[in-house]
Amino acid sequence: ALEKEGAKGLSSDCGFMIQFQEVVADAVDIPVALSSLLQLPMMARCLDPEATIGILTADDTVLTQDMLKRYGLDVPNPIVIRGPQDEPEFNEAIMLAGPEGSPSMSLDSDRIRDEAVKTARAMQDEHPEMAAVLIECSIMPPYAKAVQEAIDLPCFNFIDVIDYMHAGTRQRAYRGGY
Repeated sequence: ALEKEGAKGLSSDCGFMIQFQEVVADAVDIPVALSSLLQLPMMARCLDPEATIGILTADDTVLTQDMLKRYGLDVPNPIVIRGPQDEPEFNEAIMLAGPEGSPSMSLDSDRIRDEAVKTARAMQDEHPEMAAVLIECSIMPPYAKAVQEAIDLPCFNFIDVIDYMHAGTRQRAYRGGY
């Protein structure tokens, strides 16, 4: 239906939507990018094969190396996965949130940012060879700049996937020549 209405691509925000990538892509005739994790192979190709790639996720007990392999995202690079699931604000506002929102019905964005930065810094401290970070969690793109400034590494998230797809489906005109 979306194709008939003029959609040029389909996207999602949660990295865990990777489990539906193949099914949805097979069902439509437009580009589909449901997960920020689709960037992992490209990131690996852009880096030294021995460079560690960090993945910042909501809960590092759920996103695992086995899951990456199951969905064809095994890369030669070492991967380290960390999440702020045990940080106080992130835990209450995000991890414990149900359909009606968090138990406290609030989210302190500054604290979430600080906890995301803290998690990224800890990952970098544990893995100083880390060369880039994939921010898998869809809650974290607003904090990507703060994370990047704190660890001084390239950081990618699901908004970058959408920007990439948009650029490919809506090319802009260039003036002049090459």
